[in-house]
Amino acid sequence: MGSGPSSSSSHPTLTSSSSSTPNTIIHHDLYKQAREEFDTRYGTPTTFSLNYRDFQIIRPLGRGAFGSVKEVKYAREPVPDYLQSHDNPSKSYHVALKIINKKSAHKMKQEEHVVNEKRILQSLHFPYIIRFYFSFKDNSNLYIGLELIEGGELFRHLRDCEKFEEKKAKFYSSQIILALEYLHLLGIVYRDLKVRE
Repeated sequence: MGSGPSSSSSHPTLTSSSSSTPNTIIHHDLYKQAREEFDTRYGTPTTFSLNYRDFQIIRPLGRGAFGSVKEVKYAREPVPDYLQSHDNPSKSYHVALKIINKKSAHKMKQEEHVVNEKRILQSLHFPYIIRFYFSFKDNSNLYIGLELIEGGELFRHLRDCEKFEEKKAKFYSSQIILALEYLHLLGIVYRDLKVRE
């Protein structure tokens, strides 16, 4: 996630009030509630007692500049509540595990970015943004457990049909717009928007 606070402080801050943006899609009360929830989660990061051996690797999902993403399944009992899927019980305990190599992140001077990304992901709560489940680290890697989305990349769907019908284009773009507006109202800039994500 190429995101970061819009100010130079260690905590994202608002760049403008919702009253100065009358065309805002998200209602002011919902924004206020979202902001309060974000601030609470950002100010009190949760710690998780997990390690890599707690998971069974299912399949690789992708690679990035300094890490990889794998579908994994939590393989121990009892299963923590935060890993139980109420929407899709058959997929309970399955997550996308982002594995970030510490040496590579250090070499590319990205440690601060990685920590910031983790804290922001942990603090967000919005229907069109991937859900954060947990994070932990060991001597070599930082691990971030995220919601597993089965649909694949938007790019693959676009490539298969060459162009979207207007109805489908509106469906996808409205979700993207709402997610970006939510981030912007929190003072967060997403800098990695592309159809391959």
